[in-house]
Amino acid sequence: MVNILITHSQSPDELVQFTAVLWIKQFIKLAGPKMLPFTSGLLVAILPCLSLESESRKNIRENARQVNQELVKIIPAESEAPQEATDDILTLDLESIVQVLIDNMTHSSIPTRLAALRWVYSLLDQIPRRTFKSIEKLFPAVLKALEDDSDEVIMAALEDFAEIRSVSDQFKLLHNSAQEDHKIQGSYFRRFIRDLLTLFKKDRQILDDRGHFMIRQLCLLLSAEEIYSVVADILVDETDPVFASAMVEALSAILLTASELFELRASLRKFDRTLQQGHVFTKLYRCWAHNSVATVSLCLLAQQYQHASDLLGVIADLDVTVEHLAEIDKLVQLIESPIFTHLRMQLLDPETNAYLVRTLYGLLMLLPQSEAFENLRRRLDCVPLLQRVSQGQSVPPSDMVAAEKAFFADLLQYFINTQKRQQASIRHDRKSHS
Repeated sequence: MVNILITHSQSPDELVQFTAVLWIKQFIKLAGPKMLPFTSGLLVAILPCLSLESESRKNIRENARQVNQELVKIIPAESEAPQEATDDILTLDLESIVQVLIDNMTHSSIPTRLAALRWVYSLLDQIPRRTFKSIEKLFPAVLKALEDDSDEVIMAALEDFAEIRSVSDQFKLLHNSAQEDHKIQGSYFRRFIRDLLTLFKKDRQILDDRGHFMIRQLCLLLSAEEIYSVVADILVDETDPVFASAMVEALSAILLTASELFELRASLRKFDRTLQQGHVFTKLYRCWAHNSVATVSLCLLAQQYQHASDLLGVIADLDVTVEHLAEIDKLVQLIESPIFTHLRMQLLDPETNAYLVRTLYGLLMLLPQSEAFENLRRRLDCVPLLQRVSQGQSVPPSDMVAAEKAFFADLLQYFINTQKRQQASIRHDRKSHS
């Protein structure tokens, strides 16, 4: 009987289709968990009905939506003990269900694609261990959903990945990946970040159009510090200098402007090389070195003004392009934003913050005479007692000086080496294409 209803739910005749969907709804209400063995077939029947747009089929669409909700509700929760599977769970043909969901993730209608992704989340939430047996099929399908044109669909896919991460951490599940003729184990979270960066690299339009949205939403769903740390770990070894620089520019812009990263910004401002903030700063710095202006902005955020001043001296000797000047222009605009209020207030004490003033003057000297140049010059005109800028500044305890000098000297050398490799690679590519 159920199979007959499933067939008629796709009928071109509106009355037949409506009657079939209505009967399915009543069956689920009356039989409840006894309908679980038919879940994959019911999804085949119901998910496409969510896409019906005509006014004449409005009742069919609304009843299909209710059937979908009721079906999700009867999915049983998995027991804490993996060996204790209930009879209801055992009746689920999860492999068939997963295949139906994957097929509907590429449906032409947004409501259907959205419902399929939300089903994945529900399965991971209710029966995580069993669902993870199909994760190798689900993972690439959900990743593909990130290429969707709909923000809702992308958000649902990101929520699925957040749940995958949660479940894999909870049950300590790792994936095997082939690398140089042998297999290594890694976290699904790291795999997702790596695949996401690959997607951005393959299609720069996705990075430009949706990259900011995706990263900001991920920072809402998960820890911004962890996301940025893993991204930095992976991106630091990127061999494509153009992509690496563009990706760091995007990450830096989000770090400096997005409300979702407030806590990470606050942590970086409390920089201490011996504490967690110092480890995060170092990790980001080595990745940010792919983009010279982003590296300066990171040092300004972390209030490492002497090092920022040193960086500008190095940047002046590099091949400064129009793209570099455009990035400096954006940085100057950011200095005037609420994010850098603390920096502007420190200009009231130029004697203590001599390197900050020197850094801002360095940015001014790099800029051509433009609107950004005038804005920064007007800001510097407000700095009191400029005649004292060249005098000494507060000195940290003597036992810290040598260690900190060595720390920042290593970072500066790393920055110089990274920039040299990048510029050599870019010049080589230009010659190859000329």
